[in-house]
Amino acid sequence: MSDPFSWAKMLTAPFTGLYWVKCLMIGLGIGAIVFIGFGVYRGYFKKADPTTDQDAETIINHYNQPRSTFGCATTKIYWRYPANAMK
Repeated sequence: MSDPFSWAKMLTAPFTGLYWVKCLMIGLGIGAIVFIGFGVYRGYFKKADPTTDQDAETIINHYNQPRSTFGCATTKIYWRYPANAMK
């Protein structure tokens, strides 16, 4: 059976250490879930912005193609031929 409702307990709870420890632990848990979710989103769902490098005579376009990797995550950049280079 639970204790009856007490206004005094409700009003004095924020002045105890256990209240703030619980708030901190819940906040860290929510932050970890958001952090992991954002990492999964950026790694597997968000398309990377294409970049361009200019050398002395050639312009090289980099098209980063995201691919799903499970287990060991690797990074691979697919290179295209420069716009004015011979194959």
